[in-house]
Parts: sequence; structure tokens; C-alpha cells
Amino acid sequence: MPLYKVTIQRSFDIEIRTDNRNKASQLAELFLGYHDESDEQDRINNNFSIQSIEMLENNVIEVVETAIDEVS
Repeated sequence: MPLYKVTIQRSFDIEIRTDNRNKASQLAELFLGYHDESDEQDRINNNFSIQSIEMLENNVIEVVETAIDEVS
């Protein structure tokens, strides 16, 4: 079976509650991960296997403080 390299660009809006803007940015970059979400049945049904995933970019674009809401 041929091997294909596919480059995908994704953007996320992440709401994170923490002490400050800098920490929010750092923690979002650090803990937003990536992995192969297919299971064995997906791979069998669609005849594929993901060989590797490499993160090419992980950049914060903007950090905005939102309105503080009530926390119970």
C-alpha cells in the first residue's frame, strides 16, 4: 500500500482558567496534544494505518481575557 504525507493546519479556541495571560498561553500550548484517534476497527474498515504524526507548529495567536463567570 502506498504511503502518503498529508499536511493539515488546524486552529483551536481554548478557554483556560488560570492566574494570568502568559500562563494561559503557555499551558494551552503545552497540554493541547495530538494523537491518532482511530481504533483498530477504523483501520480495518478503511484500510489504513497512520505511521507517524509530527507537530510542525504550535503557536498561540491571541490571548484574550473573557468576562469572569460565577463558579459554584
